[in-house]
Amino acid sequence: PGPPTPKVTDWTKSTVDLEWIPPLIDGGSKVTGYFVEYINEEKEAEIEKQKAAEADEVVVKAKKVKKIIFDEDGNEISESEEEEKVVVIKDGWEKAKDKEIRGTKFVVSGLKELGRYKFRVRAVNAAGVGEPGQVAEVIECKDRTIAPEVDLDATLKEKIVVHAGGTIRLLAYVSGKPAPEITWNRDDQPLPAEAKVEITSISSALVIKNCRRHHQGIYTLIAKNEGGE
Repeated sequence: PGPPTPKVTDWTKSTVDLEWIPPLIDGGSKVTGYFVEYINEEKEAEIEKQKAAEADEVVVKAKKVKKIIFDEDGNEISESEEEEKVVVIKDGWEKAKDKEIRGTKFVVSGLKELGRYKFRVRAVNAAGVGEPGQVAEVIECKDRTIAPEVDLDATLKEKIVVHAGGTIRLLAYVSGKPAPEITWNRDDQPLPAEAKVEITSISSALVIKNCRRHHQGIYTLIAKNEGGE
């Protein structure tokens, strides 16, 4: 079969998520599965130094050596030539899984943190293993960085009026990788002492009970991580 079209959809410091589009040409036989392969850039560089020519495999042949056969009494009974000795230097790509992968998604695990990897996918059918389709970019294994996003609760989309003695609760949903550092302020100043902040894995809420006039103002949430603010 022809090459699939793979892409990387996510990654961490030790895993990479792959998806792919099946090959346009199946070679006249239904695709039964796939092999995902990868190679570390450092390893690839070492192998390139070993290669005598640009190819997936380099075959180095030794000279033919004559082989003389003797009988039990030491008399020569025949003379032949040994087969050529062959040394094969392979391309260094490793299979992420020994068995065929069903479906068009796979998570490659056990990768080296900060290692730089290339990935490719081969389709399999009754005729054998097809040509590889390679991911265009090189992936560095580290926790993915996504800039923070803040989504205000629907109740905060308009101006809020709270009567004296009431409770105000300002809720915002926060996402990002790594988890953002969250801070609140009022009119660009520290929060009043009565204010309490409640944090979950997906949200942050500012709560003030027994509100008074001096609590009024513009409250701001700031979310910050390595990806931005």
